[in-house]
Amino acid sequence: FHRRTASLLTLSTLACSPVLLQGQSPGEIRPRDFAAPPTLHSEPSAKQRRTKPRAAGKSAKDENLGALLNPTDDPRSPHAQGFEPRPAPGEGGDIWDFGRIHAATHHVLATAPEGDAAAVFQALDDFSAQHELGFGSVEAHGAALQAAIRTAAAPLGLSMPAPRPAALLAPLPVEVPQQSNGRGLRVLVLESRVGAVELRCLPILIGMTGMGGIAHEVVSVEREPEMSSAGARLIRHALGSDADAEMPRVRHMPLLPAEDTTLAETALSLREDYELPAFDLLVLEGGDRSRQIEQIKDLLDGKALEPGAVVHASGPGHQDPGTARYMELLSGGLRGRFDSEVHDTGDGTVAVVSVLRHWRKNDDTEL
Repeated sequence: FHRRTASLLTLSTLACSPVLLQGQSPGEIRPRDFAAPPTLHSEPSAKQRRTKPRAAGKSAKDENLGALLNPTDDPRSPHAQGFEPRPAPGEGGDIWDFGRIHAATHHVLATAPEGDAAAVFQALDDFSAQHELGFGSVEAHGAALQAAIRTAAAPLGLSMPAPRPAALLAPLPVEVPQQSNGRGLRVLVLESRVGAVELRCLPILIGMTGMGGIAHEVVSVEREPEMSSAGARLIRHALGSDADAEMPRVRHMPLLPAEDTTLAETALSLREDYELPAFDLLVLEGGDRSRQIEQIKDLLDGKALEPGAVVHASGPGHQDPGTARYMELLSGGLRGRFDSEVHDTGDGTVAVVSVLRHWRKNDDTEL
């Protein structure tokens, strides 16, 4: 037992003893004189360097590196299992491969000249009618939209000649009085689907910009990202170089609010963040009269409509209970009182064009 203990003590002492250099006393020991720890990554020995290399193309486990590096063998590769990505339309692909919105957008971009708003709308309307897409169906409402624009422009000192049926799509000359207030129309379009309503209005708005410095503001609100993106592309194509001009004739702003954002909150954001306090022309989402009533209520609550504002709403005809209810509420059942006129479109629907005459803070006070 004593010998074993002595041996352990001797080993411990040796392990902890510093290495003395020749001619050095124990009192001269410095920290750098302690033996350095072994190197973790040492240089290979001469024998290791002379080792014959492995055959080319073989891994440590004799696996073929060529097979490992071949992307066709990777299950995560887009080319795996014989799959080939679809070519883009410009590469010979089919425009229908990615759906009807994609098809309509690329057809218009390929066939309508950039900067020709009338041609862009016509291309969308014709393609939509040919394939029954429902995107360009606002053509039947062209006269009603033109009447709404003319009515909204009057308080701003902008006027247009009477509508000409043979040239509804042509840019109309505008007579700008000397009393013009120096700004263009502010237009809010809700759920127009790929920008069809905006494209229908653009030739008229462009024709109204007869004086330098007058620019119209067009805001598009969509709930579906693909619709919003497609509409923005087509409108930009229709505006051409004017979209990037320092003083454009029409400014377009596409908005895609969050699902839980109300229309009143969107109007508040436009007023506070984009300096658009109210709109001269509001084009409601077509079809559902109940939905249109809710949209008007939200915009009145958000103070986005002021006396003189014009509202365009297309939907079912005179005999529809929803249309009767809509007309009744606009005549005095909401916070605002509207004067309305009904335009038959010839396709079984009607367009109601209404002008806000009074706006009530509460049930008793009119502004």
